[in-house]
Amino acid sequence: MLTLLSELHFWSTKEDITVKDTDLGATKYYEKKSENAKSIYSEGKKHYFESRGFKWNVDNKKPNKLRNALKLLEEELRQRRIVFCKWKNNLIVQIMLSNGLLIHVAINPFTGDINRIYFDKYFIGKLISEQITDVIITQTHVLVSYNENQITFVHLQKPTPKRNNLEKIALMDPRIYNVIIGGPTTRKIPKHLVCSHAQDLVIVWTKSSQNEVYPWRPTVKDADRANLHVYKLNGPKLELLCYYWTEYDPISVDFSLLNGFQIHSVEQKVSKK
Repeated sequence: MLTLLSELHFWSTKEDITVKDTDLGATKYYEKKSENAKSIYSEGKKHYFESRGFKWNVDNKKPNKLRNALKLLEEELRQRRIVFCKWKNNLIVQIMLSNGLLIHVAINPFTGDINRIYFDKYFIGKLISEQITDVIITQTHVLVSYNENQITFVHLQKPTPKRNNLEKIALMDPRIYNVIIGGPTTRKIPKHLVCSHAQDLVIVWTKSSQNEVYPWRPTVKDADRANLHVYKLNGPKLELLCYYWTEYDPISVDFSLLNGFQIHSVEQKVSKK
């Protein structure tokens, strides 16, 4: 038997999130005028967490104004769909919403508390649609895929030298392009993105269409029938290297950890029996 001990911290001040005063393994942020902080158990729990370096209240001091930023984050999450969420490193979480709003949440690695919330509105109004299916963010590129055969491709010509720095994309001298990619054009199919560990190759894949009947067209290329395309990130260019038509529907595609030029896929075969 394996037992994992953990603690749960809610990054929220909402009153509808109820945490028992006697539960020392879970906490959230409290307003300074909260009635919850007046009980004996709550005072003891507050002292316990603050003595360990955790935040009990969220301040609103300049320049971060963390309390206002947290409320804005919760409001945006309530209204928009999350299309991307990934750890940039052990200090920063990157989140992109369906309208293109890019959010960076910087945390304290020892307590898990929020140090800063940073909103970047560069992509708002610049994306093809809000039907985003996948996002890739690297040190020098940003790629956004949709249900259509187009990708928003952004080249950051002056990336920030330090990975822990929070800098607006507009200050990195970005160049944004809408690139037409290969694949079936008769239907809107979600496109998935996978980046190599060297951040120089990208896979664009979707479900297979081996069993579908295509209308006869003399101009249909093999690249348009394929459902897996490999591109090279070459500065401001997105170069097609190869493509493949899988026999079955992929459910996971990724680069090999041992060889960055090998691709592994897990495909689903549906039996009629």
